Amino acid sequence: PTLVYVTQAVPVAASPNAQPIKSPQDAANNLLALIKATRDDTDFVSPTAHSGINDDLLLMEKSAQALLGDNGQDLATTINDMTTMRDAIATSIANADKVAYRQGTSEDDESKALLLEMKLKMVHVDLTKYLESVQIATKPQAPATT
Repeated sequence: PTLVYVTQAVPVAASPNAQPIKSPQDAANNLLALIKATRDDTDFVSPTAHSGINDDLLLMEKSAQALLGDNGQDLATTINDMTTMRDAIATSIANADKVAYRQGTSEDDESKALLLEMKLKMVHVDLTKYLESVQIATKPQAPATT
């Protein structure tokens, strides 16, 4: 594949955050905004156009909705929901990369797949950082020795 520069205006649903996400719901909402923006381009993704990416969007949407529905009362469940969403994003990143570099992919779809991959990586990094901070904060501390 050739290097392609994106010159068209594209929705920036998952732009880099100036501040770290404050809650798992922030990450879920960022992901849902990215999913909506991606689905709005039906020439790029639909049940018939790049159906694998479409399937990924459905899986990510389901995991984001589960995280939004989590009341936070059980930390283990919340961490599990965040991990499920992070894993769904990771799978989608790999699949967007495959679409971008698949022989026969148009330059336009290659650009869109690479842009989707980049935006998903931003959400993935935010979620991973948040997940790590929660796990560190809740890790039992060894008793102090004197």
